[in-house]
Amino acid sequence: GLNYTFNIFSLVGNYSSTLAPNLRILQYSGDADPCVPYIGTERWIASMKFPVKNAWRPWPQNRAGGWQVAGYVTEYEVPGADHTFTFATVRDAGHMVPRYKSKEALHLITQFLKDEPL
Repeated sequence: GLNYTFNIFSLVGNYSSTLAPNLRILQYSGDADPCVPYIGTERWIASMKFPVKNAWRPWPQNRAGGWQVAGYVTEYEVPGADHTFTFATVRDAGHMVPRYKSKEALHLITQFLKDEPL
């Protein structure tokens, strides 16, 4: 009973040609997401062939008892743009990151919106 019309195979071309050159993008994934594993997201980002600006590294979150690894982040240069494309994972988060790791998600998004490093 589902009436679905398939209209496009991939949006990767739209990201690399239209979205990323015009917008600063944060793409994030929970690293415990069985529905959309982060490795697939890493692969489609890599397929855009953006140069790595800041290589994969842990990003910290201040928790009771001190700083802890909240996930990992890679920043990519966007050719012809003065901003980056950021991919981050959130440690031990499932598909709905803010539901599983609300404090980490808030920190991640706040830092991005303030254009401050993780």
